Amino acid sequence: MEVSERLARFVPVELTADRSDLDERKWALVRRLIAAGRQIHEIYLRQVWPGNPDLRERLASSGDPRDRERLRLFELMAGPWDRLDENRPFIGEQPRPPGGGFYPEDLTREEFEAYLAEHPQDRPAFTSPYTLIRRRDGALEAVPYHRAYRDFLEPAAESLLEAARLCDHPPLADYLSLRAQALLNDDYYESDCAWVALQSGPLEFLIGPYEVYDDHLFGYKAAYEGMLGRRDLEESARFQDLVEELPFLAAHLPVPPEYRGQVAGLSSPIVVADAVFNAGQMATVALATALVLPNDPRVRTTVGSKKVIFKNISRAKFEHLLRPVGERLLDPAQAEALFFENIFSHVLLHEVSHALGPQEVLRPDGSRLSRQQALRELYSVIEECKADALGLYNLLFLAGEGFFPREWEESAPGAFLAAVFRVIRFGTGSAHARANLLTFNFLRDEGAIRREVGSGRFRAEPRRVARSIAELAAILLRLEGDGDYEGAQALVRRYVQMPYELEEALERVRDLPVDLNPAYPWAEMASSAGSEPPVPPPANSPIARRR
Repeated sequence: MEVSERLARFVPVELTADRSDLDERKWALVRRLIAAGRQIHEIYLRQVWPGNPDLRERLASSGDPRDRERLRLFELMAGPWDRLDENRPFIGEQPRPPGGGFYPEDLTREEFEAYLAEHPQDRPAFTSPYTLIRRRDGALEAVPYHRAYRDFLEPAAESLLEAARLCDHPPLADYLSLRAQALLNDDYYESDCAWVALQSGPLEFLIGPYEVYDDHLFGYKAAYEGMLGRRDLEESARFQDLVEELPFLAAHLPVPPEYRGQVAGLSSPIVVADAVFNAGQMATVALATALVLPNDPRVRTTVGSKKVIFKNISRAKFEHLLRPVGERLLDPAQAEALFFENIFSHVLLHEVSHALGPQEVLRPDGSRLSRQQALRELYSVIEECKADALGLYNLLFLAGEGFFPREWEESAPGAFLAAVFRVIRFGTGSAHARANLLTFNFLRDEGAIRREVGSGRFRAEPRRVARSIAELAAILLRLEGDGDYEGAQALVRRYVQMPYELEEALERVRDLPVDLNPAYPWAEMASSAGSEPPVPPPANSPIARRR
């Protein structure tokens, strides 16, 4: 596939929000937040592959028009591998290293496990989300992120401290100061708790290492990301009613109590925002419509988690991607019933459902293990599939309870199927696509999805979908609660495969865009604003003390 063909799969959109009420001081704060995000993005490029910076420079300095196109695609993919085409290279022929830049390129799983068997005392450091594995004098060692990426983290932390000094909203200033310290010592607990508690103000901001999608070797290592959003206070308040329903939802999960997790007494704020800047893992395809963080089970079991839903991204994906696919592949009656609020509510419940179920694995010896450590490279697929399945299960449950319109019990399964088609188009290099492929095949085998003879269109059978999605959710909750890696392997082997009828259907939408190609006007304005005199950090900051 030519680079121009690959680029044609993305529809350009502007991700912006009204900034007319941001005075000069707030806009100066925004510029510093974006500056910190740009440093984080540089780290992420190196986490994907250490050769990325040199390759980007070569493409940027080339006079070949084809390299300008390659550079545009490189920026979307954060590297020379096409994330929507099984990570096949579009520049050169080198395969993507499974461990990215987190491990030596020649490291195998067998060598890693053999080393830990001989050095069990090193396991916590080697499996930490915040270390790189390197070779020194022929031996493996774990290098903390804050040491490996100091050249980028120090200026990012300075930008955050400057932003905190400009900030007139104490909870945000507190988070920024704490996060600046965390970037320099890899201890994110206190700042993560502060971020969950940050539930007011016009801006939503997050920066740090979180998701493990890019570690294809073990799924241990967290990639850096950053996002800035403009809060929609009215929409956030409207959905806050769901927070009060979390214990109710947990009590009605289709599993025994020991697999339902603990949500009573925990904070679970929901924020609706318009995305205005993304960096690192958040800036790559497939562009996230929402997030639920932090992932640290200590934070989740102590204070809870926060859900951020990006309404402008969700709406753009519905209008440009989901609805066109649904109109071609769904039964006509179900295609006509597609509407944004139904889809948006499932996105919301997908994120809410990440907080449901067990957050840790209790081993027979009494020790605890994170779900990521237990399920390793399969965790992202299992967790995303769980959130999808529980999102629909909870949507149907709440519609039956009258929280949502009752007619959604009939229309939501078709809308869900359209969303499954949209995400599967990302290719099996994406954890989200693999999760949706698992869901599709499971529902098809249960008779909940039917392909119509003649038209080749698909129909979701609402009542069968309701039964089957509950069964799938139960399977996934048990896998996570037990930390059952072998069971997860068996489930993935059975269901993560492309059936002929689905492959044929996806060919019929091959001409439609697959994802968004975002532009961020706020970031462009911030870059063109010129430099400003630096604001000194507070005297008691770690950076000031080093001076």
